Parts: sequence; structure tokens; C-alpha cells
Amino acid sequence: MLEYLNNKESLPGIVQNAINKTLDLLFKILEPVAEAVGKEIVDKTLTRSPDHKAVGPPKLPEPVTFAYSTGKRDVPKRTVGNKLVNEVVQEFAALIDEYPMCLTIVEGHTDTVGAEDSNLLLSQMRARKVADRFRDKVEDDHLITIPYGESNLIKQTLDNIPEEANRLVRVVIQCLQ
Repeated sequence: MLEYLNNKESLPGIVQNAINKTLDLLFKILEPVAEAVGKEIVDKTLTRSPDHKAVGPPKLPEPVTFAYSTGKRDVPKRTVGNKLVNEVVQEFAALIDEYPMCLTIVEGHTDTVGAEDSNLLLSQMRARKVADRFRDKVEDDHLITIPYGESNLIKQTLDNIPEEANRLVRVVIQCLQ
């Protein structure tokens, strides 16, 4: 907060920088750990043929998107692709269980309607509510939420433009290799 006051940098910009630094640090920490753990865990990060030879990384599910109305934060019952939330949770949890070096990343976004600080908070609430739906099946150390607010627009717009394409939560799986 002191950095915000001294540098006049926007609060969402400071939060985004902190998120990026945290993710960089997380991956720097996890990569050597993955190498040190040994062959058994490393093999689990690869898809195996019937004779148990590694043939490549796991087939990752497509990113999943939840669309929102302006100002709303409750998790929709279905994804944009019409999947039920529980189906998505089961699919992602099964992959994380099989490949423990994978992470579920939940990204919250908003459009540019309203104050930038409010949009950052709204994107955080949306991402957390979606992440909470995964917590029964996915351990916290495999779950990351990233609130973007209006700092990472899917469709570029001017300020105070309601844009449906930007009001979303996107869930993806990323694996360390």
C-alpha cells in the first residue's frame, strides 16, 4: 500500500505485479523439487503407453469459462460450454490426482464498468467462489486464484463499456514438466 501511495501506481497494477512475482517464484521453487523427487513422480507427469513407456505430457482438458452478468459474483450452474460445474470439478480433480505436478488456475476477469479497484475485488470474489467449488476435490496446494479485474481484458474496450466477453472466470490446468 505504501508503494501505491509513493509511486502513484494503480492498486490493481501493484496487485498484478505481486501475483506475477508470486507465480514466478512458485514455479522456480517447484521445478527443482520435481526433479529431486525422482522418477516415480516424474513418470506420473507423463502419459504412459500400455507398456508403461512415457509418450508425452498428459492430455489437458480445455480451459473452462464461466460467464457473468454485470456486478454478479455467484457461480453459474453451467459453463459457457454447457458443462455442469460438478462435471468440470470431477474432470480436473481426476487429472490432478493422476498427475500431481499439475495445478488448477482460476482467473477472474471483469469488464470496465465501475471503478478499477471495485472490479479487481469483484474478479477476486468470482475467482474465489469458483475455486471454492474445486476445494472438495482438489487440494489447496494445487489450486491458484488470480484476480485480474479489468487489467487483462479478453476484448479491449474503453472505460465504462459493458462487455460480456470480459465478465468471466476462466479455469485452466498447467503442468510442470
